[in-house]
Amino acid sequence: ETLLFAYADTLVQAEQFDKARSLVERFEQSELRDLILGRILLAQGDPAGALVAFESGILLWPNNAAARFLAAEAAERVGDFDRAVSEYRESIRANPGRTAAALELAELYYVRGHFADALDSVQRYMQAHPGDVDGILMGIRVANKARRFGIASEGLTRLSEKPEHAGMAVAEHATLLAESN
Repeated sequence: ETLLFAYADTLVQAEQFDKARSLVERFEQSELRDLILGRILLAQGDPAGALVAFESGILLWPNNAAARFLAAEAAERVGDFDRAVSEYRESIRANPGRTAAALELAELYYVRGHFADALDSVQRYMQAHPGDVDGILMGIRVANKARRFGIASEGLTRLSEKPEHAGMAVAEHATLLAESN
């Protein structure tokens, strides 16, 4: 059944929704059915329906980091930001390195102006994904807004140490300088 689940999940990622949906009834475990159905609904633009399906699947498999991550995405898309925060946190708790939940949570906190929480979340993300450029960039931006300039500077240095990202580091530094004026 694990292979069937992985196959159905791959079909969803390949946007072969009819094929994935045809496999849903073959699952003996209802949580797997619900999680794949939620994945299909989310990919097809029905985040409210997806959230209902994920809720059911999560009840039976509460420590599934990927399901929690996807439920958070669905909650975010329907505008339930408190639920999104909760689901991202649960995804991180279940397995911090499995998804980008900590980075998504940092972005959510960032846009809501909760810079200390965003900084904490991006630092958690970087512990699990130390070389991730998107994480480094988010860390720089969040640290700057949180007035933790040493952390922002350290991020710029880390970024500029890789030749392929040196231009990005210069551009990000220029953006920070422009924002400070």
